[in-house]
Amino acid sequence: MANVLEPYLYLQEQHGFGQNKKSSAPGEEGSDGKRDGEESSDEDNQAPKEENDDNEDEDGKSGSSSSDDDSEDPELAKLLRENSESPSSSDNDEQPRSQPADTERKGKGRFIHQEYDSPAGNISILMIACWTMRFPVMYMDFVRLIEAYELPYLDSLRLLPPSLTLHLTKQNIQALSPHFAPTPMHMHRLTSRLAKLMFRSYNILTPECNAAPLLWRAVRGLQGNPTLYTLTKQLAHTLSLTLTIHYSLAPKLKKLKTRDPEHHKYDNAPPEVSLAATVIVVLKLVYGLDGRKRTPKDIHDPACALPNLSEYLIAIKELEERERKSKTSILSASSTSSALDMDNDMLDDYLDFCEKALLPRENRNIEHGVIRDYFPLTRHSSTPDEGVRSEVFEDSLPDAMSAVRIHENSSDLGPGNAYAIYHTQDVLGSLPEDYEKIVNRAATWAGVEEDYVCGVVERFERRLAGWWDKVRREKAETLGRVDDEVCRICIGQLIQHD
Repeated sequence: MANVLEPYLYLQEQHGFGQNKKSSAPGEEGSDGKRDGEESSDEDNQAPKEENDDNEDEDGKSGSSSSDDDSEDPELAKLLRENSESPSSSDNDEQPRSQPADTERKGKGRFIHQEYDSPAGNISILMIACWTMRFPVMYMDFVRLIEAYELPYLDSLRLLPPSLTLHLTKQNIQALSPHFAPTPMHMHRLTSRLAKLMFRSYNILTPECNAAPLLWRAVRGLQGNPTLYTLTKQLAHTLSLTLTIHYSLAPKLKKLKTRDPEHHKYDNAPPEVSLAATVIVVLKLVYGLDGRKRTPKDIHDPACALPNLSEYLIAIKELEERERKSKTSILSASSTSSALDMDNDMLDDYLDFCEKALLPRENRNIEHGVIRDYFPLTRHSSTPDEGVRSEVFEDSLPDAMSAVRIHENSSDLGPGNAYAIYHTQDVLGSLPEDYEKIVNRAATWAGVEEDYVCGVVERFERRLAGWWDKVRREKAETLGRVDDEVCRICIGQLIQHD
């Protein structure tokens, strides 16, 4: 081993290579300098060192000391790193710059999908199921059940076991815990879109709504009678109301001209709103609702079977007062009632509601309830069934109202005369007081805005006016004249009974 190391040590001593210096080939500068002799100048020793410093970065295989690494210029190292980067790396750096736009698009797409994957989407599925089974339900029925905590929707995570909610993120908890019940228009948009996708994707047709009982609910919601129901039914047939959950599921209109539309405006309105708007049109035909009195002059006029206008408006006001004091209205999110406005029975119901809405399911024990511990009072002697029965009968059987009187020689306008159509886009205009009361009542019953109801009513009125002009022209061509007899024939076609 010593024999092997001796030549290496000898060359190291003679030529000065090894450790931190780059060796030169034998017989070149180092050998010539030693062969001449006698001196080994500093320049001879310095030249290889300077050459080694210049080529230090190029020779990656040669060793380098820690002192040289520490003395390296950081700015030079930074420039070398930037210079050593390949074009592909610069392309990779530029690629993430375009990612925010893609991220925004993906984020927007996720927001759209979250809208249809929200808890309100479950209500739309229930709504389609009820339509398929021909239940005469409306969107406000689900809203009332949600606000009464009968249908799990608000703060529903408390009903789930901890093992299912343990790993939910904050975003998931927020998405699954809405603070308010969905609006009927929002549920209708989700439900109609779902029905349209079911038909396009799987050829599953959602049937029309069960219009007869739903129309009766609309008539009773406006304190109407069977005569009003019959007139509204005939007018709905004349207007060709769309009773499907989406207008694309209904047959298209017959196009007499190329520019004729295939669907009417507001054909995609909720069916209960369309039926309530039709009831309002009939009421305007009978009463006018513009401040001027209408008096029937013929004993065969259907207006004779309708109640007096003043008593009719009083009945609507009394119905609103009863609903304002009912349990459903108190539990509503839009209620402004306080505990001072409640009687003993209403307080008991409200405490039961708080126990059901605020406590988990396992803590709601009948014998040892939290409410009974803090409020050890006995309930009222009346049974719940009697209270529910009395409330239903009060709403369904109002006080009897007197009918409209007939005056053959009266100078008042008759039903259907001087019909006024109010433009909903006139923001500076105002509605007559009687007409506004009925519109507000219909909007409250259907759970939509008053402006939306006015828009549907206006569209139906203009559609009815077009039908009126068409029938009058046809009768005039047949009889060869336009007089009161033609008008009576047209009115008879409109209000005839089935």
